Amino acid sequence: MISFMSTNGSNLTNLDAIRDRIANSVLIALSFIVPPALIASLMRIPSIGWQPVMVFHIVAAIILICATLFRNSITYNVRGIIIVGIIFLVGIGGLLNFALNGAGVPGLMASCIFAAVLFGTRGGLVVLLLGFLSIAVIGMAYSSEAITLHFDSNIYNVQLRSWLTTLLGFALFSGGAVATVIGLNKALMGIIRANEDNLSQLGIQVKERSRSLTDEIREREKAEQNFHLSEERYHKIIDAQTELITTFTPDGTFTFVSDSYCRYAGKRKEDLLGRSLYEPVPEAEVESLKEYFTSFSRQHPNKTNENQLLSGEGDLRYYEWSNSATFDENDEIIEIQSVGRDVTERKEVEILKSEFISLVSHELRTPLTSIMGSISLIEGGALGKVPEKMTDLLAIAKGNSERLISIVNDILDFEKLQSGGMDFNFREIDLVELVEKAVTLNHGYADQCGVRFVMAETTEEFIVKADSERLEQVVSNLLSNAAKFSAKGSDVHVSVHNRDGQARVEVSDTGIGISEKFKDTIFDRFSQADTGDKRAVKGTGLGLSISRAIIECHDGNIDFDSCVGEGTTFHFTLPIVVSTDHENGNQTHET
Repeated sequence: MISFMSTNGSNLTNLDAIRDRIANSVLIALSFIVPPALIASLMRIPSIGWQPVMVFHIVAAIILICATLFRNSITYNVRGIIIVGIIFLVGIGGLLNFALNGAGVPGLMASCIFAAVLFGTRGGLVVLLLGFLSIAVIGMAYSSEAITLHFDSNIYNVQLRSWLTTLLGFALFSGGAVATVIGLNKALMGIIRANEDNLSQLGIQVKERSRSLTDEIREREKAEQNFHLSEERYHKIIDAQTELITTFTPDGTFTFVSDSYCRYAGKRKEDLLGRSLYEPVPEAEVESLKEYFTSFSRQHPNKTNENQLLSGEGDLRYYEWSNSATFDENDEIIEIQSVGRDVTERKEVEILKSEFISLVSHELRTPLTSIMGSISLIEGGALGKVPEKMTDLLAIAKGNSERLISIVNDILDFEKLQSGGMDFNFREIDLVELVEKAVTLNHGYADQCGVRFVMAETTEEFIVKADSERLEQVVSNLLSNAAKFSAKGSDVHVSVHNRDGQARVEVSDTGIGISEKFKDTIFDRFSQADTGDKRAVKGTGLGLSISRAIIECHDGNIDFDSCVGEGTTFHFTLPIVVSTDHENGNQTHET
């Protein structure tokens, strides 16, 4: 829609609606006034003769009536132009034909008013300028006698027809003006009523929103009260604990310390917050502790560790810490919470126990080795031919000595693993070749148990990074367990294959299986399942515990599947360095 008036977008729709109503009202008013006005204009012919402007009067009347009849099909701009244009041209025609004796000037004034109402300030100013120029030009033309009247103005001014024409012209222009004002008034009243309704609805919405906000504020205040109460209760519970409870950032800066920690450190909370947790830690343990705190991940957010801690009184005590890390959306550590328990007494007992076991084990291994050597010499005939009855006794003595040596070795290995003192010689090895070697070395034990080891064939070669001696120890332990718990004449199946990008070794037996009550403790130290088979009640119960520790040191995982009465499958996985399929010629490097 063309508009000469500058408006903002929010008021445009209402303003257009008002102007549309005014245009229709003016058209309707003019269509009622134009016919009698046209008749009155034509009635002047006997006194003033035919005037050219009368042709325009006829054309204008036809256009106005048609525009009124088809106003709903005509655009607003066209209707406005018809109204303003016809009234303006009627005024021009009146001036040209009747000079100051007709309704020319009122017509031009009326066209300015309609233009301002229908097309805005700019539209009114444009028509006003055109009217001013038109009056000036026509006045100059009459003054220079370039235009002359074609009738006697004195006679014209006293005739009833002239006054009737003037009266109808006044009715035409004033009726249009009144129609404009009425349309404007109706439109404004409609807007006022609509605004009143909107204000009423807005008032209702404001009240509803106020009630809603009041309820939200109350709920929020209640939630804040509950939060503060919960936080206060939480801190009271924390401060009542005897354990040392702290939270700190990844760089070790304290963000919270419990009362128990303050008492241990001999400092106030204000003095500890913002300080480093490494300050009371012995210097020799600081670097390893820093490295430990970088090992947390979203997959492994909970870990435990032990370290020494210097008290405010200068005592150095052992603490076991249960740590839990919190992460942000980028999996970066935000904070770590630690709960520390004093394990000094336990640690001292463990140290004494470890020293005692180590001492006893070494003291036992020396004479046992000597006994084994002596028995071997006797069996070899160093003292002459061994009587047949003595052969069985020597075999029993040798078997028990071997068992004792195995027990001592297990205890020593376990203590080394517990204390972190076991050394590993990691290098790249062929896992299939290692398992085949272990199977071969344990064939004799399988024969003693009356079972057979069956190694599954594979075309793949799995290169892993491992300590071959320790890994062979794990495989041998799994093989010996399977042989012990399998029925005579049965097969123990061994396989190596790829499982989800990991090298997986499986040892499956068809024994009695592991009952539910032992499944959770089977990897614990000194744990042995009750099989009811006297052959199986041998060993220290450390084999699987040692095996798990060795596999974990290889960044692997060990587990089992078992069904009572059907058998058990122990399996462990290791990261693959290189995997080669000799049958297809494919080689894969794992990272």
